[in-house]
Amino acid sequence: MKLGDSMNTKNFLYLIMIVGVFLIVGCRPDSVMPMEEDDELFDQLLNERVYKPVQGDVMVYWAIDRDIKTVDPGYAIDFNSLSVINNIYEGLLRDSGGKLELAVAESYVVSEGGKEYTFYINKNAKWSDGPPVTAYDFEHAWKRNFKLGKKRHISTIFSESNYEDCKAVSRDVFHVWLSEPTPYFLKLLTEAPFMPMRRFTNSENSLVDIDGGLSKVEHKKIVSNGPFVVSSYIKDTEIILAKNYRHSGFRKNQIDKLCISIIEDPYVSLAAFKAKEIMVNSNVPESSVMSTLKDDDTLNIYNRPGICYLDLNYAVGKILNDKRIREALNLVIDREEICDLINNGHRPIFDLIPESITTDKGINYSKFRPTRKNEITVGEKTIDRAHKLMLEAGYGEKKIKLKYL
Repeated sequence: MKLGDSMNTKNFLYLIMIVGVFLIVGCRPDSVMPMEEDDELFDQLLNERVYKPVQGDVMVYWAIDRDIKTVDPGYAIDFNSLSVINNIYEGLLRDSGGKLELAVAESYVVSEGGKEYTFYINKNAKWSDGPPVTAYDFEHAWKRNFKLGKKRHISTIFSESNYEDCKAVSRDVFHVWLSEPTPYFLKLLTEAPFMPMRRFTNSENSLVDIDGGLSKVEHKKIVSNGPFVVSSYIKDTEIILAKNYRHSGFRKNQIDKLCISIIEDPYVSLAAFKAKEIMVNSNVPESSVMSTLKDDDTLNIYNRPGICYLDLNYAVGKILNDKRIREALNLVIDREEICDLINNGHRPIFDLIPESITTDKGINYSKFRPTRKNEITVGEKTIDRAHKLMLEAGYGEKKIKLKYL
């Protein structure tokens, strides 16, 4: 039973001063910029600018509410881990303000039936330790992450995409098969499980399985391909991401370092934001969001593609095994009232696919299927229908006690 579309009201708060910070980077002299194939200068920059503080660096200070759990794209499910992963890894496509852009793929072709995709890998795409990103890295990552989801018995984004199989045809050509045409497939490719993972040989120090957070792995050994690399890490305190000079778009990256502070107390992080000690705050007290910050120019609210729902336990008792009982419960849950009571930005949802899911052309997926809103919005008709179902199931006047865990 679907209750609400999850909206990220633990919001990003942006100070106007951040715009000024972004504008000053055009003054940096070209002498510090490496040429495309100068690996020696790349290594020098990594040692001198990435792993050490540099005067004049453009810094963005960001607060999160808890430490990340992993930097492994195949394991991450929490928001903070995914935020870091999306900065240190890059997939075939990227989401830029809601619009899809080519990233590691320089082009792609979709079959006439919409069930086959061929991606051509940008030859300038490189891993942070130097080697090129190849189609084999994507094949390795996708097949590995797909198996991880099945092994952990969880519903994965692969099933949502109707993914069937993939193959690296060559170093630069990656082919994907879907079981059914999926209008939003390209949009899903910006998500963590579809990021590439570096294939290591037996002679190399394999860090493919890096689940468990940064504390389990020497941060300098984490190989990634995104606009940033992990520069330093202090458990439960701070994560610093530095510009990746081997990323093809590093010259356009106006930020030298992302300094992520881990501040569990939302009131402390909000105070730090107001004191301009941090520029971006995603850990806002719920009571403050709607009461004091709703009309503030520094508050930005984004839809997150997720839903909250009740998962019924059929193993306890026999009542919930009756479909009529389950349907009756679904008809009398007032989703709008629950969202109003929570008062943190959640909105009622009446379908499995939230409003924020769009096709690769930005069209809301709700356009493609009918809604059940009129059928299950609580009112006189739904209550009458629920009562009839309960009578049919033999529970007309009997009370049903449910335990919420």
